[in-house]
Amino acid sequence: MLLDNTSHFKELDSQNLHAQIDTLPENLAAGWTLGKQLALPELASVKEIIFAATGNSAMAAALLETYAARTCSLPIRLVRGYSLPASARGAETLVIALSHSGNDEESLALVAAAQNAGCTLVTLSTGGKLAQVGATQWDYAYSGQENFALGMQLGLLLALFARLNVIPLTGAEIDQTVRKLKSVRVALRPDVDAVKNPAKRTAGQAAGRFITVYGADYLIPVAERWAAQINLLAKSGATFASLPEADHNRLAGTENPAQVMLHTHHIFLRAPSDHPRNRARLEQMRQAFMLEALSTDTADARGKTPLTQMLTMLLFGDYVAYYLAMIYGVNPATRDTRDALDVC
Repeated sequence: MLLDNTSHFKELDSQNLHAQIDTLPENLAAGWTLGKQLALPELASVKEIIFAATGNSAMAAALLETYAARTCSLPIRLVRGYSLPASARGAETLVIALSHSGNDEESLALVAAAQNAGCTLVTLSTGGKLAQVGATQWDYAYSGQENFALGMQLGLLLALFARLNVIPLTGAEIDQTVRKLKSVRVALRPDVDAVKNPAKRTAGQAAGRFITVYGADYLIPVAERWAAQINLLAKSGATFASLPEADHNRLAGTENPAQVMLHTHHIFLRAPSDHPRNRARLEQMRQAFMLEALSTDTADARGKTPLTQMLTMLLFGDYVAYYLAMIYGVNPATRDTRDALDVC
């Protein structure tokens, strides 16, 4: 199989990107440790938390929004745009602006709106304009490709939420997640042949097709990450859908155009934390697709806690996207960085 002949990997992967994928557990631990040390904002009480982020930087916020939803009594919202909701008023609204470069125009617009509304503001970046707005700034360093700074960003956000006592998260759970990630990645590396490497097998099954990734509950943002990484690394078409919503409409869209549907591939992400009804819906949906002669696959998260399951599945997806890039013969580290405004 092509993926077992890794001699061409170094030619395509000019920035040794698989090594950056591999460091997710170390980055998570580093972000958590750093976040336990940085200054907290002056905050007497909180009525709501709003994340201001777009693109790669929004992914860490999306993961935390989903992870915290079942244990945090405060409303949490991720805003990926230019306008804050009307409820964001006063110091009891905590706005957390996250931009890796510190220069995303959407995040800067939301920061200005938050300041005008008198909100409490925390900013996270490696520098840029965001670090100069006069808020509580959490600086972090990451020398690799932006979309693999996610572990660092998520570790920082988890530490922030834990220190604000809005989620019941301990260092022991972070350590458990880091250990499991290190264990899981051993079987995903390029030097492991496809017969023992599930990420290579999944990529091989998906190659040559337009991909839709499905997730439920905690895995909804992970499905989004899979699709985004397939777009970015493999330069390949992919999207995502969430259950149970997809079960109410996607089943109807399996017939036309018939020749196009035969070139689609549907990957269903599963985790022990899935609601039983969502697990049943997922399997029935997959069976229905198979009866329509559509290509399907499944991937199972590892770990005992929702956080561990989210991140082991995320790591798996990053490697699937990487191996798709190798199959297609493209450099996973190159990307078209043009803003859509430049081509309108």
